[in-house]
Amino acid sequence: MVRLIEQSPRLQACERYGRYGRCGSCRQAAAQNESKQDIQEIIERAQVASDNIDLDERETRRLIDVQLRQAGWEADSENITYGKGVRPTKGKNLAIAEVPTGDGRADYILCVGLQVVAVVEAKRQSTDVSGAIDQAKRYSRGYIVRGNEILPGSPWGEYKVPFVFATNGRPFLRQLETKSGIWFCDVRKPSDLRRSLSTWYSPQGLQDLLAVDTETAHQKLQQEGFNYNLTLRDYQIKAIQKVEAALSDDARKILIAMATGTGKTKTTIALVYRLLKTKRFRRVLFLVDRTALGEQASNLIKETRIENLQTFADIFDLKDLDSVAPDRDTKVHISTVQGFVKRILYPSDDSSIPTADQYDCIVVDERHRGYLLDKELSDSELTFRDFNDYVSKYRRVLDHFDAVKIGLTATPALHTTQIFGEPVYTYSYREAVLEGWLIDYEPPYKITTALSEDGIVWEAGQEMEYFDPLTGNIDLVHAPSGSQN
Repeated sequence: MVRLIEQSPRLQACERYGRYGRCGSCRQAAAQNESKQDIQEIIERAQVASDNIDLDERETRRLIDVQLRQAGWEADSENITYGKGVRPTKGKNLAIAEVPTGDGRADYILCVGLQVVAVVEAKRQSTDVSGAIDQAKRYSRGYIVRGNEILPGSPWGEYKVPFVFATNGRPFLRQLETKSGIWFCDVRKPSDLRRSLSTWYSPQGLQDLLAVDTETAHQKLQQEGFNYNLTLRDYQIKAIQKVEAALSDDARKILIAMATGTGKTKTTIALVYRLLKTKRFRRVLFLVDRTALGEQASNLIKETRIENLQTFADIFDLKDLDSVAPDRDTKVHISTVQGFVKRILYPSDDSSIPTADQYDCIVVDERHRGYLLDKELSDSELTFRDFNDYVSKYRRVLDHFDAVKIGLTATPALHTTQIFGEPVYTYSYREAVLEGWLIDYEPPYKITTALSEDGIVWEAGQEMEYFDPLTGNIDLVHAPSGSQN
């Protein structure tokens, strides 16, 4: 038997008296110690093996090439390079590698035709990705325009290229957020913070993002009244205004809490209409967890007349539950979480996986119904388990799109606020009852009897009838001494 350096007191005693290995207790303790030692050795070997296969930047770029091609870019970091004479070209969406700038060599530039719309910094798989955004920003500042190249509307302060990315090719995992996925920053606005993405923007998606003017949209929202055919109550208008105020503060996760029966779906229809009308967003995903909720929302959108006796669906193109993916002109797409779990996590082929830009706003109805946080992981789980085992599928759907998330719920549970933050507006059941929009529940009926009111009282030694459940007979017994209740 292998002698361990660190032994329990029982093992030390057995060894002292020559019983080591013969006592059942010490054999069991030794086996437990050996089991722990074996596990630790396996963990250490796995970590060493992981370090040995860590990919360098060149191998990482090959992974990134595949990801970029899946998003619609022509990418080949060994052949589509600046050094081999490749330049931005009309009619092509190129990811050109190894492009010199005034502040170093960019790993990629992303070009839509002649427009240079983004720079990308690629890192080794073990490198922190979030911090690499700063290097990509330096390439944006130092970019040198050559030949027929076009910069789309720059400069924005010190930056010339509007979008910057950093990645190490590793699939996004929230528990390792800064060391996985794709990090992105829109440098046109100083207030825009870097954030993680699960997948790349498509060429069309970056063009659409360039066309969004959030400042103008917010000005239009402030001027837009509520004189719609869809009559809104005061608290519904307040809820919409609170959401719009949060959006003007660059919030990307917003929660509204409204009691059941107070018209959350109606409020949502008006809110989404205003956001689309002012071009704050270009396409909204209305996400539900049940087909019945999706059908309810679809029917309301189709039937509700918003302005000039036109329904929402008359004004904006709508895709309902029967549609797997939106068209180019689709403004609202209603879908279930389960449908997107299948598309994102279990696709039939890579081309069917939506890109990060497919929607720029997601409205999640009945937000409390199971969109859970990721499970907390131990070090051993992070080492050995496949991330498909422990990442919430619901959360992965929400994380997949680079979109503002707006949640609606009647019950803001802890896991809801941990994902969406505290509600920006709450309209409680009590408020709805006091203001006459909901009818309070009736008090319970209380049935009283002589027994429940007076109880049973007897005198000491009093003769009283007693029912014997074994015999089914009524017998006479005497009460014990002392007054009893």
